[in-house]
Amino acid sequence: MTTLPLKITDLIHPERLSKFMNRATESHAVSLTVLDSKGQPLPAPVERVPLPAESHGDPDLVQRGLKEKNPDRVLRHPTLPLYAAPLFCQGVSVGLLLVRFQKDSTDPKTRSQEEREVRQIRDHLQDLLDTGYELLNLSSEIVRNYEELALLYDLSMKLSAQSDLERICQIVADEVQSVLPAKNLSILLVDARTGVLNSKISVDRDGHRHPPFQLEPGQGITGRVAQTGQPLIVCDVGQDTGFIPASYPITSLLSVPMILGRKTLGTINVSDKLDGKEFSTYDLKLILAIAAEAAVALENARLFAEVKDLFLSTVKSLVMAIDAKDPYTHLHSLRVSEVSSILSDELGLSPLEVEQIKLAALLHDVGKIGVPEQVLLKPDKLSPREWEEMKRHPLHSVQILEQVRQFSHIVKWVRHEHEHYNGAGYPDGLKDEAIPLPSRIIAVADAFDAITSDRYYRKGRPEEVAVDILQKGSGIQFDPDVIRAFVSAHRKGRFKGLPI
Repeated sequence: MTTLPLKITDLIHPERLSKFMNRATESHAVSLTVLDSKGQPLPAPVERVPLPAESHGDPDLVQRGLKEKNPDRVLRHPTLPLYAAPLFCQGVSVGLLLVRFQKDSTDPKTRSQEEREVRQIRDHLQDLLDTGYELLNLSSEIVRNYEELALLYDLSMKLSAQSDLERICQIVADEVQSVLPAKNLSILLVDARTGVLNSKISVDRDGHRHPPFQLEPGQGITGRVAQTGQPLIVCDVGQDTGFIPASYPITSLLSVPMILGRKTLGTINVSDKLDGKEFSTYDLKLILAIAAEAAVALENARLFAEVKDLFLSTVKSLVMAIDAKDPYTHLHSLRVSEVSSILSDELGLSPLEVEQIKLAALLHDVGKIGVPEQVLLKPDKLSPREWEEMKRHPLHSVQILEQVRQFSHIVKWVRHEHEHYNGAGYPDGLKDEAIPLPSRIIAVADAFDAITSDRYYRKGRPEEVAVDILQKGSGIQFDPDVIRAFVSAHRKGRFKGLPI
């Protein structure tokens, strides 16, 4: 709805108003002036017969006309053939129409005829104002709908590439805060197993986080919305018997469910608009549209997580089967994967990078399935020929992983895990920064587990000894930056509790 009050020039284009006044003056042989709501003539008034100066500026008639509340009333000057008719838009005064006839007359019939003509002119002008208001509303609605579609398209694009629940919730929260400025916002997700609502985001307008909280199904206003699947606008939460006080003050609340099919995935909750106004049906419509987009993204993320868990379970089963060929390397790949994850985190890599490196580390020895068992399990020192056979296992890994599209980004990391920082490694003799960072990380993790694990020919060494050995290899076999991250993680005790 278009905001009031409006000006006459907001409702009628000046050129159209000018044409109307020309036709009216010609048809009725009168002079016309249109005043704005402050009593000022609109620019370049059109007059067939010039109005006397006293007609334009008769303060009493103008003020009485502008204050008149009856839209049908027509006022007449006490001594001049001059009439004033108030103009309205949705019951709000927007100006005044002044009509001056050429000759004065005291004849009641003549004056009655003049008044009918004034009403006729005023009604035509009022029709133009009403039509202008409808068109303005329509254009505003079209613009609003376009902006809403653009908003939802943009949100859909942002969410389509996301599979992380936390990131999805943050994108949705940012979008809600941008379109509906309010003091507080929270996003709650339903635990599929228990039905409990857990807060994923709860922040004020400045981004300060509120303490996390839970709601049982049906508990409080938000719990009721999640349980029934029906959105609510509560103007005064104090009057709602089901309201549960939050850790921050709330007066009004808009709560909307995120629904896909018949399943409620969570709620979006906004409290106390910054402008102090009540939540409107348009606010509700807009947040419902955002909630629908969010629900699709959340469900896709859940399905992605299930597929990923199944995928990783299959990979772990394969890796453990390979590790089980040698009792001394049992769970080796799982430990290397965990240590690589810790080192990646210490180096400040993103959660996605950490996850990808963790997967690469889990698969770093998958190529050993192509190494003969008599070589793989030999308790004595390998012969030169056997060592060359063992050194081919990264290439076997590449051949296996290349067959799986989802592994395409980690193939080269696994290939170069045995390269040395000084170029003395295999299979390609890469050195320094030419070795991919994930490969340099996995190399340190692999060596750490090899040093601390039992082997046919020796017992595993303590973690402190492994730290000393790895530090001595810094800049030779290992990347100095990764070694510094390793030492930092060791001092924090982050390697305690690895799979054994």
